[in-house]
Amino acid sequence: MARANLARPVALGLVLLFLAAEKTDAALFHETMQDHFDGSNDARWQQEYFVNDTFWKGPESGAPIFVCVGGEGPPLDESVTSASVHCNDAVEWLSETGALFFALQHRYYGCQSNSSACPVAYPIESVRDMRFLSSRQALQDLALFHDHMAKAYALTPANRWITFGGSYPGVLAGFARAKFPHLFFAAVSSSSPIFSRLEMPGYYNYVSRAFMEESVGGSKACRDKIALGHARIGDIFAANETAALRKLEAKFSLSSDSLDSLDARRDFAGVGVADFPAQANDPTCTSPCCNIARICETMLDADAHADPIDALAAVCTEFGFLQTCDKGSECMFTQGLVTLDYMFSSSCAVYDFDDIKRTAAAIDRSNTIYGGYHIDTPRILWIGGTVDPWLALSVQYLTREQVRAGQRMLLVKGASHHAWTHPTRDDDQQTVVDARTYLRHVLAGWLREGTQATAQA
Repeated sequence: MARANLARPVALGLVLLFLAAEKTDAALFHETMQDHFDGSNDARWQQEYFVNDTFWKGPESGAPIFVCVGGEGPPLDESVTSASVHCNDAVEWLSETGALFFALQHRYYGCQSNSSACPVAYPIESVRDMRFLSSRQALQDLALFHDHMAKAYALTPANRWITFGGSYPGVLAGFARAKFPHLFFAAVSSSSPIFSRLEMPGYYNYVSRAFMEESVGGSKACRDKIALGHARIGDIFAANETAALRKLEAKFSLSSDSLDSLDARRDFAGVGVADFPAQANDPTCTSPCCNIARICETMLDADAHADPIDALAAVCTEFGFLQTCDKGSECMFTQGLVTLDYMFSSSCAVYDFDDIKRTAAAIDRSNTIYGGYHIDTPRILWIGGTVDPWLALSVQYLTREQVRAGQRMLLVKGASHHAWTHPTRDDDQQTVVDARTYLRHVLAGWLREGTQATAQA
């Protein structure tokens, strides 16, 4: 049985090669600074980047520059230029626009695959060696990369730069536009939790709401039955009766006595007794319990699984910023097991963050530095999916000031974590297809306006 993994949702979210974007160059390198904010530190390192210039019309054409922003997760490789999970909305538009495409590796995330392209000596042996890993340093990397590539390719102001990214790279794409509006003309920020927060109960609240989303096969009845099953498991834990615990273990094919400790109970039911996909929901999958619709089919099969705990066991055994599941929240899992104190101690202890107040203050400073929900820089397109739990900290509406400034926003009904940035598939949801069309429409309009403004100047 595959039990819940407490680390599962933290990663911030299908490969089809396109003949229209077939060039996949190997990694190139440019020199950047280890610390952009310390004038006494003259250390340098070689940062990886990738290029697709298959359709590049040249600097004299005024064609745009697309930048795929690297981020967390596996390091970028040459496939990013033809089949990018985070930026294929840019890749698939190259033939029409004649754009030049860059993808820049985020500092530190490429160290394991290429130890020579790392800000510090690899392998990393101390927490102190991580001090150069921050969004502020990464944004400065982007700014310096812009300058280097503008010179290397003899680019002009008419070659307008647009940043793309999904999840944390989407955050950086938006922040790059906001912090360096003279360098980056526009940004597409997809599924980006731009508001920093120490505790994030909203993540599992949105997982719960996703299982009520009818457009992907969810329903309130399904969500309620999942929640009831987990609540009854919580009651068994609270009563702490040996016979009931042994029966629960047997029902979920666990070894005897495996649910006696609090840590074991957290691991088992704190964020779901099985994998309940929302961030990575795939409406097209066909195996049992592989998505919201198929899990709900099992949960609501009254003839086979009238008892909610039995239904959860069927889901489990068939295929089977600190996200918390607090008591009184909308979280549909066993509430009160995965709390802020627990998540902080288990997730941050490895980084030696021993002061929760200091960490909270640093998070507040991030919102002050970047603006949180109040970024009012023109030409940023925010896109989010309605079954993506990261929507809890993403842009869901624009203020009048943001609209007047020229920002745009789109909520993609039934879509999971930046699903529209993935390579196009024949069975994509129509709302995802429409999101890609809208994205191009908005960017094309901004580029036309920029060209007209230049001509009139």
